[in-house]
Amino acid sequence: MTAHEFPIPISYVADELGSGRSARRLQREAANGELLRVLPGAYAERSAWMALTPEQRHLLQIAATLRRRPDDPVLVGESAALLLGLPTARPLPSWVHLSTTDRTPPASSTAVRWYRGVLREDQVTRVHGVRTTDLARTTADLARSRAFPAAMAAVDAALRPATRTLPWRFVDGQVRSADPIRLGGVRRDDLVELVTSAGRGSRTARRAIELGDPLAASAGESLSRAHIHLLGFPPPLLQRRFVDPDGSVAVVDFDWPEFAVSGEFDGFVKYSADEYLRGALPAEVLWREKERERRLKRHHGREVARWTWSDVTGGAVGLRDELIAAGLPCRRR
Repeated sequence: MTAHEFPIPISYVADELGSGRSARRLQREAANGELLRVLPGAYAERSAWMALTPEQRHLLQIAATLRRRPDDPVLVGESAALLLGLPTARPLPSWVHLSTTDRTPPASSTAVRWYRGVLREDQVTRVHGVRTTDLARTTADLARSRAFPAAMAAVDAALRPATRTLPWRFVDGQVRSADPIRLGGVRRDDLVELVTSAGRGSRTARRAIELGDPLAASAGESLSRAHIHLLGFPPPLLQRRFVDPDGSVAVVDFDWPEFAVSGEFDGFVKYSADEYLRGALPAEVLWREKERERRLKRHHGREVARWTWSDVTGGAVGLRDELIAAGLPCRRR
């Protein structure tokens, strides 16, 4: 294992004491910059930690937190979302979200935030041995606590039967690989029932659930669709198929048949991840995308709008400008 591979090991002061070595060694290495403190008493190599994604760092924080808690707590909120494979918030919180079903939670700290609502045992499941709120309860909690676009991303993902848990498990305070577990999609009615109370965020959650669509293939597409709604554009059809005269098929993320406009969300992963490249160079993928766009225009009369992550942040001004330039009417200024 190289220093920048994941998972990276966590070193614990308690283990150093048990082995007869001085725990001061970890503290010295943290002081001189070699190690970084993940949680009190838990350290990781600084260079390796800095190379991790926010999701990977949060997994290590979860592992270190659970190691210190023999009371079998329940992961909730963004921590549960990460383990269940739901889209996580940006940025991820620097603390682990926990709850309990059988007692009053302890006070929160800088490392742990305790959820103080009522959590029923039938809303809890186990994933790779760890207790977490189930898919429906986690989705409802996220929909109530997030802004509308991020709430819709969680709802869309939960409605898709292909939602998977992450391929990681926790063993004695370390992160280890595991086979992912396929989860069935939740029922929209179950989500509605969970957010019917007039509590904080319920209105946003109900709207996200009402507009949720399992055909949205990624968090980027979900955020795009939420902003399309907020900006006042007509609702699109998702994953629209077009068959060319030679029989080849093109599928677009968004389509507005009435206005002969199609839309494509281009995340960086399309030009970088192996599952999308399939052995091709990024330049080849880009060329194929341009050729597909040309054929959509020639054979199907489509004007294609394209946007990226930066276009759906903030007020999504970039997305608005792209759609207007493609000829899509907007009901709001």
